[in-house]
Amino acid sequence: MKIIADLHTHTLASSHAYSTIRENCEIAKERGIKVIALTDHAPLMSDAPHEWHAANQHILPQVINGVCVLKGIEADIMNTKGELDIPDYVVGKLQWIVASFHGPVFPPMSEEDHLMAIENVCKNPLIDVFAHLTTTSYPFDYKEAAKLFSKYDKIVELNEASLRSGASKRENAVRLFNECKSEGVKIAIDSDAHYCERIGDFSAVLDVLKEVKYPEELIISTDLDYIINRANKNHPSAPKIDNSIMRI
Repeated sequence: MKIIADLHTHTLASSHAYSTIRENCEIAKERGIKVIALTDHAPLMSDAPHEWHAANQHILPQVINGVCVLKGIEADIMNTKGELDIPDYVVGKLQWIVASFHGPVFPPMSEEDHLMAIENVCKNPLIDVFAHLTTTSYPFDYKEAAKLFSKYDKIVELNEASLRSGASKRENAVRLFNECKSEGVKIAIDSDAHYCERIGDFSAVLDVLKEVKYPEELIISTDLDYIINRANKNHPSAPKIDNSIMRI
């Protein structure tokens, strides 16, 4: 399996991260990663950049150092209604939107509340990916959630950073992704890198995938055309990506 994408990365604009976009792209190119998503935090996280940081990504070239950079954000789920902390004028400019739970924005609640929030986020057609859902602070019914991901065609991320740090237990990841496999859910393999050397490092993730035996045809991180086509289709008002730009 050849992984050519890392769709959850941070730059020093999120102040607990340590690298520039160019540094991230340099490491990505070295490791055969053809596309990364720039997903710095949305405004309600205490160390997030101002919303203008996300809105102004249109000034960036689509390809930096030979790597396609999707203009994106890691949005915070704010409540059980599934509302996110992204202003509407910003949403329309983005090519990739990741949604996640973070304690400062959505304090852990009950399993039922977490599942309700997930269901309501699923109903938002602009959300591409759910990030680090296997963290121990946010338990929910994995079987029911997998049905929702399948119904609404949402991608679920297998997150290297949360496994490596211990925020996600390995057994949680195995359980969730076994349920996702049963429902035919598409998944992404992401580093959630906060330093450039972590781009494309998926050692903990690949160990889980080996146990779960996830079908490669459901792993979008191997499929450049799928990623670009989905970004274009899901975000019609954002800058269009020309597929031919990545024949590099």
